[in-house]
Amino acid sequence: MVRKNAIVINETIDVMDLNELKKAIIDRIQQVDDVELLKELLEILEDMTAAPPKMYKLTDEQKRQIKEAQDQIARGECFTDEEVNREEDEWLKES
Repeated sequence: MVRKNAIVINETIDVMDLNELKKAIIDRIQQVDDVELLKELLEILEDMTAAPPKMYKLTDEQKRQIKEAQDQIARGECFTDEEVNREEDEWLKES
């Protein structure tokens, strides 16, 4: 279904080129008077265009601790979310 004045984008049909799409978005944004909506749009754009997070190099000790945790999980030496929540509820009742 196509509405009048609507932009329809289909994966198989290229409705508009990049510049037309940018202009259409800018035109729509210029019509918006809702400050909260504009703030949300800006936040979305900033999140999408932000630099990728830096890659951190783990120390040998950090690698050892991760391996130890993975081994504990493999041996079943861990708690489920339910178990932790139940223990927390009991602890809070005692306080």
